[in-house]
Amino acid sequence: MVERDLLHEYMEGWKRADLEAILNSLTGDCLIIESHGPTYRGKKAVSNWFEQWHGAGNRVLSWEMRSFDLLQERFFAQWSFAYSDGVQGEEFEGITVGAFCDNKLCYLKEYRTIIF
Repeated sequence: MVERDLLHEYMEGWKRADLEAILNSLTGDCLIIESHGPTYRGKKAVSNWFEQWHGAGNRVLSWEMRSFDLLQERFFAQWSFAYSDGVQGEEFEGITVGAFCDNKLCYLKEYRTIIF
């Protein structure tokens, strides 16, 4: 699978609330760091995060990749993101710095853009 497509499938998994698609795009020992700090190591932690996040009534409304740049095993992706917590929604932009290992996502570090 092409690297950009793999990240796209991960993002689509969140949009569809499809845990299997998310986990299939990750290595077993993946590391994901959200833009506001929480860190998840391994598929079990990602699965727990997914279940808790959706169980709280959250859902991804949109997550669109704006650009994708690959440098060997590392990538940089710019995106826009919108979600709802069941009461109100929020939209923001950001980037992900990531890495591929064995044709899977093994590292994702998200940075949120703050607009003043």
